[in-house]
Amino acid sequence: MNKRVELTKQPRKPWQKSILQGFDSTLVNVLLYGVIIANTGVIVAELALPSDEKTFDDAQKSQKVPSPSPSPFTLALTLILALTLPLPLPSRRTSSTR
Repeated sequence: MNKRVELTKQPRKPWQKSILQGFDSTLVNVLLYGVIIANTGVIVAELALPSDEKTFDDAQKSQKVPSPSPSPFTLALTLILALTLPLPLPSRRTSSTR
């Protein structure tokens, strides 16, 4: 365990720094939140469909296996993640001399 702690205290290599900077970028955050919000929308849309709605006729129903609807747990987890993950704001640089 101590070796792992010691490893985290070592200076990072340039490729490690660039990977971390990439994950800290605003573009990655916007893409991630876009995927989370789109996934939430898809799940809500799937839950909103009436169960008796016929997407396929009887011949197609016998050939295709219906996909399971998402569980309420999946919907709740997606909503919690979408609402609680903080969106990092750009840091403000203030000058002390004015």
